[in-house]
Amino acid sequence: MKEVAVIGAGVAGLYSSLELLKRDYKVTLIEAREAVGGMARSITDGGFIFDVGSHVIHTNSPKYREFVSGLLGNDLLEKNITAKSYFEGKYHNFPPIMGDIFDFPKKKALKILLSLSLGRINQFRGKKRSFEEQLIFLGGRDLYETYFEGYTAKFWGVSPKDLSSEWVPRRVLPRFSGRSALANEWQAYPKHGGIETLSKRMAELIEKKGGVIHTQTRLKEVQSKGGKAVGITAETPKGDENIPCDSIISTIPLPQLFKILGKKFEIGYRSMIFVFLKVKGGEILPDTTICFFPSSKLPFTRLYEMPKYSPFTCPEGYTSLGVEIPCFYRDRVWNTDENEMCGNVTSALANERIISEEKLVGCLVRREQYAYPIPTFNYYERIESERSAIGLSNLFIAGRMGYFQYLDMCDAMESGERAAIEVEQSFRK
Repeated sequence: MKEVAVIGAGVAGLYSSLELLKRDYKVTLIEAREAVGGMARSITDGGFIFDVGSHVIHTNSPKYREFVSGLLGNDLLEKNITAKSYFEGKYHNFPPIMGDIFDFPKKKALKILLSLSLGRINQFRGKKRSFEEQLIFLGGRDLYETYFEGYTAKFWGVSPKDLSSEWVPRRVLPRFSGRSALANEWQAYPKHGGIETLSKRMAELIEKKGGVIHTQTRLKEVQSKGGKAVGITAETPKGDENIPCDSIISTIPLPQLFKILGKKFEIGYRSMIFVFLKVKGGEILPDTTICFFPSSKLPFTRLYEMPKYSPFTCPEGYTSLGVEIPCFYRDRVWNTDENEMCGNVTSALANERIISEEKLVGCLVRREQYAYPIPTFNYYERIESERSAIGLSNLFIAGRMGYFQYLDMCDAMESGERAAIEVEQSFRK
């Protein structure tokens, strides 16, 4: 029986392991953290459950819908996740709907409408090079400066002029109705345990099917011979362990993998700090699940309210917020003391009258080194060049951090399945 080592037990690593087991391979899955989940994990503290990032399962694929429904069973909630943007002291629809344009002064509203009309034609005229140019090309400068410029610069830490137009997000230009940006997709969330429940159920299924999962186990070295991986050395709580394998699927961050392989990785990335707030009382974000903050005066880019995903993430009579603060690894923001970080966030929210400091009953801080790659020019060509430099014909890549690009959870599952198929095809050669 062929043996495959899967590195990283996030959604992609878990799904690829299931696909490998379905194909009758022996699977060993290793995860550096104490629990599975990767970016799709949850923190439990004093009756509160916080997701590390805003997560909802959404897809138009019957296959992934059936998989998630079967996995979660009665523990599944069907959702309708909505978003708003906050600026000038008010909440605005995000993406905006056409009716929102008329809330602006008449002259500005007219300019935006004219720009959008031209943008409908421009979308068939090819693409501009930069993120900024493309959004102005499609929606006009006024709309760009109001909704996107400040947020984009704060999120990525570089000017939108230096970002590739390939990363202009979908679902951002004004819609004609007030429906959710994900309204055309099936959306779901676990009733209990946070988003991590999905990962845990996948892990249980892997072990039930004979796969082996090692947590608190970190990839230390890849052993190779003749341009192929023949095994890995894993650092465990009990010491180093050699695990032979016929193939590898890696879902860990590419910069981390390159460092282990002794290679340079030239593409920059953004880190993220998550501040979790426990608050006494009811709803904080009015009629929305997620809120974006474009103002450079505020330290955070996004808030999400956990009970909007599931009411079982908080004790009765309380609510909670996840607050996202992008930064660079080990910069001034990253190194901010936890108490100071909590104070900065709560003060900013109180000044905007979003929360009352008197109702705050707790605050946690978590840091994620590898959150998003920075999509500068020629990003896709550069990332393909980096991947090809790995130089091991039986080492395959999957997942958000393995691909080093933004993937939703079902996208990550698809990438895991694709990697398993690549493994199978390589054995047939």
